[in-house]
Amino acid sequence: MALNDVACNGSGRMVAVGDNGVVRISDDHGATWTRKDSDFAVDLDAVAYTGSQFVAVGGFFNETCLVLKSAGGDSWLSTCLSDKPMLHAVAAGNPATVAAGDRELLVHSEDLVTWNGTTSGHASINDVVWTGGQFVAVGNNGTVKTSPDGETWTLRTTGLDADMNMRSVAWNGSVLTAVGRDADTEKPLVLVSSDGSSWTQRSMAALPDFDLYAVEWTGSAFVAMGKFGHTLVSADGTTWSHYKVDAYIIHGLCWDGSYLVAVGVGGEIFRTAETVPDEEADWTRIFASDRATFIHDIATGETLAVAVGDGGRVLASDNEFGTITSRNITYQNLNGIAATDMADKRFIAVGSGGAVFTSPDSETWTSQTSGTTQTLWAIDWFTPIFGDPTPARAIAVGSHGTILTSQNGVNWTSRTSHTTELLREVAVGVIRTGKPPVLARRVVAVGNNGTILYSANGTTWNTVADPDVAGRIYSVAALRFGFVAVGQNGTILTSNNGIDWDDHGIVGSRDALLGVAWTGNQVLAVGVGGIIYTSPDAIHNWTRRYGPTGRDLEAVAALESERLVAAGGNEIVIASDPKPDFLEWIMAQSPPAGQNGPDDDPNRDGITNLMAYAMDIPAVAPTGPNDFARLPRLVDPVPGKQMIVGLQPAEISLPDIAYIVETSPDLEPGNWTEVLRYMPGQICATGSVDVVTVDSDGSTLLVFPESIGDNQRHFTRLRVEETP
Repeated sequence: MALNDVACNGSGRMVAVGDNGVVRISDDHGATWTRKDSDFAVDLDAVAYTGSQFVAVGGFFNETCLVLKSAGGDSWLSTCLSDKPMLHAVAAGNPATVAAGDRELLVHSEDLVTWNGTTSGHASINDVVWTGGQFVAVGNNGTVKTSPDGETWTLRTTGLDADMNMRSVAWNGSVLTAVGRDADTEKPLVLVSSDGSSWTQRSMAALPDFDLYAVEWTGSAFVAMGKFGHTLVSADGTTWSHYKVDAYIIHGLCWDGSYLVAVGVGGEIFRTAETVPDEEADWTRIFASDRATFIHDIATGETLAVAVGDGGRVLASDNEFGTITSRNITYQNLNGIAATDMADKRFIAVGSGGAVFTSPDSETWTSQTSGTTQTLWAIDWFTPIFGDPTPARAIAVGSHGTILTSQNGVNWTSRTSHTTELLREVAVGVIRTGKPPVLARRVVAVGNNGTILYSANGTTWNTVADPDVAGRIYSVAALRFGFVAVGQNGTILTSNNGIDWDDHGIVGSRDALLGVAWTGNQVLAVGVGGIIYTSPDAIHNWTRRYGPTGRDLEAVAALESERLVAAGGNEIVIASDPKPDFLEWIMAQSPPAGQNGPDDDPNRDGITNLMAYAMDIPAVAPTGPNDFARLPRLVDPVPGKQMIVGLQPAEISLPDIAYIVETSPDLEPGNWTEVLRYMPGQICATGSVDVVTVDSDGSTLLVFPESIGDNQRHFTRLRVEETP
């Protein structure tokens, strides 16, 4: 769990927000914290205080963005901005509040309900600050924009190139300071400006390589923090001192007049009362980090399942993931793990900088020398088929075409891969070859730019000449015979021999698939936004499943008990059967004979079975006033300007229902226009209805654009459809 930002109200209350909708609140200047999640499974990247309300913004990947507002952080109301990318920043000004994000999205609002603005470029805007006279927004590729009101923006020339990314900006009353990373020099990036128009870069040549993610003014000094606790302090933005705090990655800072609070990866929280904290000892650790932001791989042994992730995180379970033990064995990221068949049943984990760790029991880990500084992304264990004299060995793959093998996890040999592409995954499988067919081992490695390599034993490698895949291939798994690989844009590839591949891209999906596994009776693919697909053979009948998370899932495995487990954004998800579909629901209602169809109406209340299912209304029992209140109704219309419709859908994440709102000026059958659509699993809707707000009574309020409200006669209806 990562905390991404923190805001203060100046009276002791602080609100921190983070991944997967997490919210933490403090009423004593950051000394103690209470968890108050937002109930929205999206990443919240930023939070600000407007003087009366806290405003948090976020979203995930290719979904519409989300704005949350709360008087104190205890309960939140949401606003979805239709067809707009993810938001990363928010700042309160006068009279507007501004939020910003991907594709140079800049939106503003005076009431925190109606937001206006558009995307205008390709760079990500990462932070916004109000100086008292203008908003200043900074982002990737050296992007800086200024605005007096949040509506009209001017692009400023910084002289920075595409490898210079600003992550945060602060104002002290006379000087702006922006911080980030200069990828050209591999140094932290620090710039200052008096007006937001012209900027001067400060030299950081004497410092090591690290990123800065947050900067704050304490009243006496600028404090900037980032990766591995690196901290810079300056009274004027010109001369900076440097030291390290025992933190992993700090993402957000807030000075409330008495204390400076820092939050970051793993839920870490630090606090200092020093207006110029000039050494590590000035900081107090309030909440210790689990130092993991992402779980990358899972290995299953005879009695143990072990997962590894960022910050050296190791999770071990009794193979049911009911009870999990957690430890951090290194600051390096661990990307892959394999269970061996050696006498001590050794686990081998690999990661950044060529890291290799071995353990006989998942408790005691020993660092080994791999002979490379390249990041290792994956590992698998090669066991020869009976009668094959080839020794068993570990096979690890990584950046710049790196391939290593080892018979014991301790001594490693570099192998020639014939590629410089990043290799993301490796799998050991079985193929049938020859006539009559005999069984043989085959190893497949996949990576960027459609790279696929194959080998008989992991030592000598060949390249698949033309896999006809341009994007990244993220994962590969062995089937009963052959292989399945997944990647960008829903890519599904299968091969009987690891050499000849067929593309079976999932129809209708453009989400990246990050992990894949064969469970013994089906293929399970997971990916961006918590998507889960299953198929009996990796070729036909791919079915979307609905898990409990919106975080990216990367690792997936079948446990010894035949239960399935997936992991990703610091979460372990046990796969289960999908939620009951319409047919199961209506049969449980015990309708009269012949009255179980989607268009039937057993209790004759004018509501079809399918609509009743979608809106949590009885199909057979009598319908009451509270049930009818769930259907669309007009709420506080503003004549000639906008119209607000309220409804209470049962659960937007029903696995087989799409909610569609349509409008018509005359009720003619062929004259209805779709303005909103909720598809299964979406957090926010898509369509031309600009804002969707979840009100305090649980209703979903649809605020229509003024162009629709201007119509003298205007009708709105809700339609539901079953989805595959």
